[in-house]
Amino acid sequence: MTEASRRFDGLVNVSATLAPVSGELVGNPDGSGPVPWQPIRANTVGVTDHALRLETTEPFALLLDGVTVTADFREPDRISRLTGRLEVLIRDPPPYVLALRPVGEPEDLQRRNWVRTGTVNPVVLILPPAGSVADAHPDHGAGSGDPDGSGDPDGSGGDRPAGPVASPDGRPQLALVPDDGAEAYATETVDLSAGGMRVVSVPRLTAGMRVGVLLTLGDAEEVLEATVLEVRHDGLARLSFLHVSEGASTRITKHVYDVMMAARRAARRR
Repeated sequence: MTEASRRFDGLVNVSATLAPVSGELVGNPDGSGPVPWQPIRANTVGVTDHALRLETTEPFALLLDGVTVTADFREPDRISRLTGRLEVLIRDPPPYVLALRPVGEPEDLQRRNWVRTGTVNPVVLILPPAGSVADAHPDHGAGSGDPDGSGDPDGSGGDRPAGPVASPDGRPQLALVPDDGAEAYATETVDLSAGGMRVVSVPRLTAGMRVGVLLTLGDAEEVLEATVLEVRHDGLARLSFLHVSEGASTRITKHVYDVMMAARRAARRR
């Protein structure tokens, strides 16, 4: 193995999510114009001196032939990103074979303190009322003017995002009044850890916004609060949980491990 290929060897057998770089349109093969972007998931199956070889069963990948893309790789302890030109090597039959010719080195987007895995879980995001302080200034929160991160620096009880509060029986519940203008959106996770999650984005979601979270884990639900770290052009959003209790952290981590172990057992049976 050459030094050039060794740079990317750690990305082999790692799943990736592909997205066109911001501002680059994807043309429809029939000439009817650009088509809406949708995420593409692929697996890295090999590496050469100048390219990563990927496979996917998603036909939309064929539209990315010759397009500059970002590829986010979910490794056990980090998320890495490569930018490069995508080429379609084999169009038929599926799986489609792609070559990603990187420009530059892999970039670490996130090093993980928590175990994270890909998992689809129902989740409801509670957004602050449109036009509220929290909506107009999504980064309004922890800082020199708001020492406790409550979004209410002077204690006057102004507009705040919905978040978890204690109910009379001591269990958390969403601080959501039906007529307060807050909006609830049902979506789903793409991956999950005790520290945060990636989800399919929803309307009005903005980087820096604080939102309430109702996360379904099997037959149970966790009520949390989160900060939106990033809303990506591929239709996904990254959120970081705030003030997670020890019990909630334990339950989420157990769910993540259960999902990982189930996936490993299924892989061994193939």
